[in-house]
Amino acid sequence: MINFRPTDIALITTEAVEKTFENQDAYLYAQIELVKDDNHANLRTYKIRTDLATYQDYKEFQFDEATGEAILDAQGNQTFITKQKLSWLETRQNWYRLDVSYDEIDAFAASIATIIPQGLTKTQREQFELNTIFLLQRQQQQPWGIDPNKWKIVVTSDLIREVL
Repeated sequence: MINFRPTDIALITTEAVEKTFENQDAYLYAQIELVKDDNHANLRTYKIRTDLATYQDYKEFQFDEATGEAILDAQGNQTFITKQKLSWLETRQNWYRLDVSYDEIDAFAASIATIIPQGLTKTQREQFELNTIFLLQRQQQQPWGIDPNKWKIVVTSDLIREVL
């Protein structure tokens, strides 16, 4: 079982776009990780994989913030909020390697410079650039025939969301 983390550099489809082998509706979750940064060859190697995921309900029990005690309903049962957690279903595409030259990275970064938010730390800026480059690549390549507008950068609210 794979756990998705808020620290993942990842993309997700905006809606369920595929079916699993068990015929469940699934989102595509594409993750990228840095494998190697070769300063001598001016080359970075990333590994990328795509998984099928879905949202599963879970109960988040409520506690009083001041006392830490459980909040009970009129019948004495602990109250809860139903939320949904993004959960792994199966692998869509195994890890594959992607080599990118520093020149290519710099060119991409320069091309998106106007959309980078102000006030980011160096690390946040690099993560934003990588996420955006990865998103643009997915939108251009349209893997599995997924419409370019159905991909977005993963944010924390994509991992856990409240049931409306």
